[in-house]
Amino acid sequence: MMNRWTKGLIAGVLVIGMTGCNEEMTKQEVQQYNGQAFEEGTQEAQSEGRGLNGKFLDSMKQRFEAESMELTNETVAEESDGSMIYRYLINNDQHQQLNLHVYPDEQTRSSSIKDLYSGNDAKGEEGLKSVVVESEESAVVYLAAGELNADYQQHVEKIGPQLLEEIATSANESNNIEEDDGDVYAPDKK
Repeated sequence: MMNRWTKGLIAGVLVIGMTGCNEEMTKQEVQQYNGQAFEEGTQEAQSEGRGLNGKFLDSMKQRFEAESMELTNETVAEESDGSMIYRYLINNDQHQQLNLHVYPDEQTRSSSIKDLYSGNDAKGEEGLKSVVVESEESAVVYLAAGELNADYQQHVEKIGPQLLEEIATSANESNNIEEDDGDVYAPDKK
């Protein structure tokens, strides 16, 4: 027969254990809602080479801002095919959107962009207008709807190819670093 002291000790340990679990679960929920989990996931994706680095994204934002196109409300999503999509509103306007797509290969980009945006080039003023600038594994897409149909088309057509060239150059530089038995090195250039 257990004495009262032993029963009290066991009950106390159980209560403390349950409180610790609840506290940890609460912490995780708070992280999800304050964006910390999103930030950590974005950093993880970038460090694993699945995302674009912060310097590139900051440079892209500055280029568009120089054309009076402030990119706001950034969202980042990884698709099931391994592609990354960076979405922005232009000047906080829900009718003006810029999407940057980065795909694992050119074939995936070609078929995905066609599926996503063909038919969005409506001729009517109230329709959705899409401007797609694509190259190799990446695409910059400008979407405009309603009265403001294609206000920024020329800017996207000017800046888009430059950005895609930078992405391609960056990807090619990354491919020059190879792994051999766990060692990372840059091969000799001859």
